Amino acid sequence: MEKDHDSESPRVSWRLYFFLMRELEFMGTKKRPAKNYSPEVRERFIKMVLEHEGNYANRRAAIYSIAGKIGCHPKTLRIWLHQAERDRGLRPGPTSEE
Repeated sequence: MEKDHDSESPRVSWRLYFFLMRELEFMGTKKRPAKNYSPEVRERFIKMVLEHEGNYANRRAAIYSIAGKIGCHPKTLRIWLHQAERDRGLRPGPTSEE
């Protein structure tokens, strides 16, 4: 006797279900809603990269690793880091005050 495949649907975990629903909600939009981090939190993340970049092969590896741990995009963390370097006079370009 053959089994009816329609009657045996696979079970999906609730976490996967809500993840997929969120992805479908934003499908067709170019970007997700931005997470707003306070300046204090941004400064803490920047400090974390600067303190721990010696533990990685290069700065890029540090940024990718730390961004994954804190839940932000690596490009966002890199932009914050570059701006902090400009503000401190370590990198050419406009400061936050300008």
